[in-house]
Amino acid sequence: MRIIRSIFILFAVLLVSGLPAMAQTQIYAIGTESNRRADPRASEVDQRVSPYMDSVLYTLASMTGQPTEVGTIEGYTRCTGLDIHPLTGEFFAVCDENGEVDDGPLMPLTRNGIFGPHLLKLDPNTAQPTDVGALDLSRSDFVSDISFRSDGTLFAHLNALENGEAATETNTINANSLAIINTNTANVTILGETGSEDRISAIGFTNTDSLIQCTDNYNFPGRVNMLNQTTGQATFLENLNYPPGFEGFNIIPSKDADTFSGDFFALLFHESDVEEEVVTTNGETEGNFLVNIDAGNNGNVSIIGLISAGDLEQFAALAVLGQPQPLVEVPTLSEYGLITAVVMLLGTAVLVLRRRQIKV
Repeated sequence: MRIIRSIFILFAVLLVSGLPAMAQTQIYAIGTESNRRADPRASEVDQRVSPYMDSVLYTLASMTGQPTEVGTIEGYTRCTGLDIHPLTGEFFAVCDENGEVDDGPLMPLTRNGIFGPHLLKLDPNTAQPTDVGALDLSRSDFVSDISFRSDGTLFAHLNALENGEAATETNTINANSLAIINTNTANVTILGETGSEDRISAIGFTNTDSLIQCTDNYNFPGRVNMLNQTTGQATFLENLNYPPGFEGFNIIPSKDADTFSGDFFALLFHESDVEEEVVTTNGETEGNFLVNIDAGNNGNVSIIGLISAGDLEQFAALAVLGQPQPLVEVPTLSEYGLITAVVMLLGTAVLVLRRRQIKV
């Protein structure tokens, strides 16, 4: 009996130690589909209805990028920020209020009360939104991404609104800034301009609370910057390095660090620079991808998998619900190692029982 008891104790220890290796990082993302597919009136010429449908919360498979729908964020569209409060576990998002317009054209990227950024709390199981409040962005900026610091402070990256008109003193297309959003009131406090100019930037905190920015490659190669959390000023670290086949226009609209590995998961929208080309040289389709960005600040971008093809649905907000880092590193078995160990232990137990039966 002692031998059998020891075997089962050993089996339990191996099972428990193998669980962390089997745990999967949970990734959430928000997609927004163009209404052109659903309503031909929602063209970019005459907008009598919203040109975008209500946004949808998804989970993404961390190994493939495969999306699974959680629910619709009813009444809100074009979500550009998503993160999870590190102390309370609440899901926060920045989304535009959705609706119809009675008179006149409604063009994309406007802020006229129909489209207006709001800070929301989302139910992670249903995507049901709770409106915290409207964001007062007096310069007509928009929030391109949000990220929580470990103390629960919510930072936001602001890109100036591009509406097809020339930049003015009050609406400079590339006047990018860093801000803090009050999670109780939705009040926005602008810390200062980053000095880094692009159309859309992603931000995310590392495990050591460094705030890292990734820019698009509209005017220059995509860059990795560190942002000063007091002034907003960007310090260049490295250029983003995309794999072969991803030449062209690349936007990383949102990213978040995995607390276990320390690497960044991120969204990537890729558009080929070859006219009418819809397939990259590595066989992937143009569209939205889940990627990994190396935490060592060397700018290497690894493609995990395609989320959605084409440009009718845009994924612009991502958050990672990572596994907590163990206080003491304990060697763990892989899934195959755990299965092998279980089989061996069960085989040993059978042999011991048979020997005992023979002796009896």
